[in-house]
Amino acid sequence: MQRAFLRMLGAGLLLALANAQTARADDPPTPIEEYLRLDTFAIPLQLDSRELWILTPSAAFVVDGQERTREYRDGSGFTGAPTTFGSTTKGWLLGTTDGVWEVRLNDRDLLFLPELEEEGVYRFEGDVAFTNRSVYRLSTPWERYEFKDFGFRDVNGIHMESDTLTLATRKGLRRLLFDLRAWDDAQLGDRVEKEKVVRFLMPDSHNEVAAPDTFDVRTRALLVGERRVFYYDAASKQWIHLEGLTFPKFRASDSDSAYRKIPDVMFQAASGTPAGDPLWRRWLLTPTGVCRLEMPDLNVPSVSAQFPLEGDARATFVDSVFAWVGTTEDLYCIDQEYEDTYRFFDERGMFVWGILGWPSEITYDVKGEERGWYLLTKLGMAEVFQESWSWDTYGFDDFQVGAIRDATDDVDGFWVGTTRGLRWFSVVDRKWDRARVPEELQVDTVIHKLEWHGNDLYALAENGLFMKTRHSRAWVKVAASN
Repeated sequence: MQRAFLRMLGAGLLLALANAQTARADDPPTPIEEYLRLDTFAIPLQLDSRELWILTPSAAFVVDGQERTREYRDGSGFTGAPTTFGSTTKGWLLGTTDGVWEVRLNDRDLLFLPELEEEGVYRFEGDVAFTNRSVYRLSTPWERYEFKDFGFRDVNGIHMESDTLTLATRKGLRRLLFDLRAWDDAQLGDRVEKEKVVRFLMPDSHNEVAAPDTFDVRTRALLVGERRVFYYDAASKQWIHLEGLTFPKFRASDSDSAYRKIPDVMFQAASGTPAGDPLWRRWLLTPTGVCRLEMPDLNVPSVSAQFPLEGDARATFVDSVFAWVGTTEDLYCIDQEYEDTYRFFDERGMFVWGILGWPSEITYDVKGEERGWYLLTKLGMAEVFQESWSWDTYGFDDFQVGAIRDATDDVDGFWVGTTRGLRWFSVVDRKWDRARVPEELQVDTVIHKLEWHGNDLYALAENGLFMKTRHSRAWVKVAASN
């Protein structure tokens, strides 16, 4: 049975979207808002080790399985509120509202880095750090550049190449030239400097599909915007939009945050390649549509088909036959063989929070009974049957879709973290089951994140850090919240 892990959208995205309704781009981000955007909250100290650094909204722990061995908090190890951490050329760094600390894996200690100044750092992207007002390189920490005509909340994606930093923002593309120590005033391309741009897709990612082609094609870098797709023209050093391709605007505020967290947005098309004309054909999911790209060797890409979506893209999933797209209003199937895209749900406005797939080690085998894969929707847990082209929903367990923070698979079901506690859905029985959830996590406590490391699953809750092992039903409290 195919194994699917759910690391999508970022835990707490709904909270971020709600905050974005009223927050301006130049408003300081809240620490919890940036913390919830993190893809991971734990760093293994060594390969295949159970010993982890774990970052929470108020503390940093070193844990060894079920045992906490070190603890650091505001005033005793660091100051301020934790906002972010990431891997850089300076090692693993912890950013707080008061500054930056080196996370020393071997010493299990934190070291303040005064050369980075006492200013809040809210996001690391490789060797680039973002404060509320500026961006700087960690390799030259005194090189700091204030944002130009955009704010921190506008930043969607970055691409760093040599001494050039290119930022995709909600106000258009921006380019910073580190060698000249200035923002680039040259034209970057028609439309791209003003349109909301969301995500870079560089050539090395274009063949990361389920069935890679056996030949090499040298493709051009792509930039996905809210309504258009751009490609990079090296001769003119400009981003040019693909002719004949336009999609609707976002329906929901800040949906670009959801789109740039989707792991897979490009899929292989089944149509063959003409002899003597090497090219890749790819299905590309954009924020509000699907298109099929012709990507020839060293030449300009083109569009051979496009399909607008109802709603904004939130998640993707590939089963044994199709590629699937969940949006804020429906579920779509990309038929790679017959080169079409279909709506799946009969109901309108069927908000998809995320796609869960299958549990990791499901063992049932019921003769004559079709079993599907799972996703969370506005009607609760839903099961999709691709063979019969049907679906069932199983409701919620005393919460609604807006309360979901995170979710992950287990041996025979799914854990769902919500603002009303932890929930368990049994795939074997096709129902919610409170018996597997400890009382301390059933109450109205917020579950911020769920994360597997090897055979250990950690649940970061408002009232502490909890852990269980695979094949075990017992949760252990590793650390309290204060």
